[in-house]
Amino acid sequence: MADLDDMLKALDESTIVTITDKEGTLLYVNKLFCEISKYSEEELKGAKPHELLKSGFHPPEFYQDIWTTISSGRAWKGDVKNKAKDGTYFWTLTTIMPFLNEKGEPYKFIAIRRDITDRVKAEEDLKKSLEEIKKNEILIQEQYKKLKEVDRLKEEFSSMITHELKTPLVPIKGYCKMLKDPDMFGEVNEEQLEAINEIDDNSNRLEQLIADILDAQKLDMKKLAFKKDEIDVAEMMNKITKDMVIIMKDKKIEFVNSTNGEKINLIADRNRIIQVVTNLIKNAVDFVPENNGRIEIGGKPENSGILFYVKDNGIGIPKEKQKSLFKKFFQVDSSQKRKHGGTGLGLTICKGLVEGQGGKIWAESEEGKGTDFYFSIPNNTSEKT
Repeated sequence: MADLDDMLKALDESTIVTITDKEGTLLYVNKLFCEISKYSEEELKGAKPHELLKSGFHPPEFYQDIWTTISSGRAWKGDVKNKAKDGTYFWTLTTIMPFLNEKGEPYKFIAIRRDITDRVKAEEDLKKSLEEIKKNEILIQEQYKKLKEVDRLKEEFSSMITHELKTPLVPIKGYCKMLKDPDMFGEVNEEQLEAINEIDDNSNRLEQLIADILDAQKLDMKKLAFKKDEIDVAEMMNKITKDMVIIMKDKKIEFVNSTNGEKINLIADRNRIIQVVTNLIKNAVDFVPENNGRIEIGGKPENSGILFYVKDNGIGIPKEKQKSLFKKFFQVDSSQKRKHGGTGLGLTICKGLVEGQGGKIWAESEEGKGTDFYFSIPNNTSEKT
């Protein structure tokens, strides 16, 4: 009995503890159990916790399984939804262990509980957020069609995208990060982690789609600002190479940066140029062959500006489709069986970002022999904002 007293003292400070007799009647409750259940010690002793705290959430078979397990001398562990005296609900991760006599028969049961109400609430909120994101995907598809048909709705659509679609992504991504942190809500199993990562990945995809639409809208309305500063072209191209090399390794693509190592300066919007080059690289990744794929990038002085290029040995673009490459919503392969994703806005955005800085963009391609994308940016070295 002294051992039991020592164990209870150790548990009482941080754990919810109860002890029942072999019939399930409460013999002992600690302070934390009284606090979470809102019942006094006098009200609890002599009662049966599964009857007193029953929430109506679990079916009778749930409680029968618990009793069958512990009556056979085995421990039971699981999540239980309970109802407090004031009508509020709380969840506990509960472990019930039997005390066995000399014959191996249970004569008492000790239940150790941990309050997981916040964790369960976060999981429920995440589920609601996932349902919300599905609704938003349907909404964005409907608005996407309207955007193609009615250009005059651009401004209203941009506002809707910003507030109604982008805002819900913040808690979704936040909950994903919290659920993957074992210090916040405990460990998750492999299946749960896979589901959380799937939600996170799809949130990132939706976030990118929203960003593309917003950029396209701003370009159309000539409201996209450019921040011009001095750029070290070689350093910038090296950064792009380092950022993209992991994708190339995963797909076993030969990736070459042909930019001359000497210092080449350019006055332009660094982030927007990186966005254009990266977009062109990602397009190339989609279309190069699965084996022996090759992508080459580079930047070099030409005339009074800098010429950038992204070349691939992919499937190429038919001549009749090349004139429509930079049109909004254009897809090289528009069939339902196409394996290459995208919104049809990427090249349109690239064109706007290049032309917005006084440059031009074009492509040279031969079907079956790859595609070369070029864009030039004038080097106005005296212009800086």
